[in-house]
Amino acid sequence: MTSMALNVIHPCGHWAQLAGYASWRAALDAMRAGKVVVASGPRSDKSTLGVTLFLNEVRSEGLHCYWDDFGRAWLGLKENFSKAILDRQEADRQLHDLTRGLF
Repeated sequence: MTSMALNVIHPCGHWAQLAGYASWRAALDAMRAGKVVVASGPRSDKSTLGVTLFLNEVRSEGLHCYWDDFGRAWLGLKENFSKAILDRQEADRQLHDLTRGLF
């Protein structure tokens, strides 16, 4: 009888690998050193568990997150994001607030 080993990767580890880092810890070190790191974020098409785990970890590390229109998650310390990205995020939030409950 053969046994199959299942290798489960936390969504943050997978995101870090997509961004070119060996691990989530390596990506965290880069972000704490001033980088804003970008990679495809977890998807919620089949389950929201991956997105939930990802965002819980991002929040617990004190990181800022911006999701662009292509599904990429931009992570880093808020002070390292460009003003243009922060302005876009605020405009998106205001539009969301205005349209809440209309549909």
